[in-house]
Amino acid sequence: MKKIILSMSLAAALFSCGNGNEYKVSGTVAGSAEEKLVLQRPVQGAWLTVDTIETDKTGEFEFSNPAPKFPEVLRLGRNGKYIYFPVDSIDQISIQADTSAFDTSYRLAGTVNAVWMMQVDSISRILAAKPSDTAAREAAKRQLAVRILEDPSSVVAYYTVNKIINSEPLFSINNKADVRVIGAVANAYHTNKPNDPRTELLTAMFYTGRRQTTSQSAPRDTIYADQTQYIEIDLIDKAGRHNKLSDVAGHGKVVLLNFTTYLADESPALNALLAEIYRQHAAAGFEIYQVGYDENEFNWKNAAKNLPWTTVYDPSGLQSPLLLKYNIGTLPAIFIINRKGEIVERITDINKLKTTVAKYI
Repeated sequence: MKKIILSMSLAAALFSCGNGNEYKVSGTVAGSAEEKLVLQRPVQGAWLTVDTIETDKTGEFEFSNPAPKFPEVLRLGRNGKYIYFPVDSIDQISIQADTSAFDTSYRLAGTVNAVWMMQVDSISRILAAKPSDTAAREAAKRQLAVRILEDPSSVVAYYTVNKIINSEPLFSINNKADVRVIGAVANAYHTNKPNDPRTELLTAMFYTGRRQTTSQSAPRDTIYADQTQYIEIDLIDKAGRHNKLSDVAGHGKVVLLNFTTYLADESPALNALLAEIYRQHAAAGFEIYQVGYDENEFNWKNAAKNLPWTTVYDPSGLQSPLLLKYNIGTLPAIFIINRKGEIVERITDINKLKTTVAKYI
């Protein structure tokens, strides 16, 4: 899932409309007839369904909506598969897809950004199929970096530098060359889009990356690709007591570490799944340590009070050092810590959560 952490104020800033313009999307999903598609946008770090579109008898569809205040990435979904596309004030986007390969063999047209995003996701799918091919990954990054530098203030440039492939960021804040690319995008946003909420996020990414890649010695409190030890967390729990991650991790237990927000649309379903897994494995030494990022602490506490696992609240919100230390750009974020206290996996596909936890029990 490609998402960024959004506060409620950030979500409002991104999607409030007031320019009187509309974007239009039309297309065909071959093999579909009078089927429902969902249109989603990112809100509070999750994807929120904002509209339902129905294809006609030939699979064609068309819709228009008020333009977002700032250019944005939306997604069109069918049966849990998604096509991502960018929109601006008066864009007219065309989507051609097929039911047999809805999210892998589609075509976007209508704007330069739409074609660019299609290419980014095509490259990402190729890299995802070659998890151990470092040469292919570096070659792809060089290709993408050249395109980014042609238009670094584009929403697609932002989308690209935040791309996650197989649980790893494509452009890492721990890589000096990647940080230069992130910096180019941050600088372009600062110059051309100072009021865009993404500008602050990009700036934070760049400065964090610059600190980490120019330090004489690697900081000991930041997770790198070759490190597995968890970083300590010490926050207040729902009962008002300090509760450390080390209280449960590293003591012969398997720990699921979850950074989340209860206001996200997907939160109830995720917590229900966590509860099922917790009931199944608690007796075998399984624990959950859940860090909350809701804007309102009272609402967080009210939602957390009936959960049977450890829940703590991070009052730093979007600017939390923990999110930087754990290299988190999306919520929810889920890590598995094994019985030795080592981070052994980062889970991005919720559908694989049960089987992933089970293999470490």
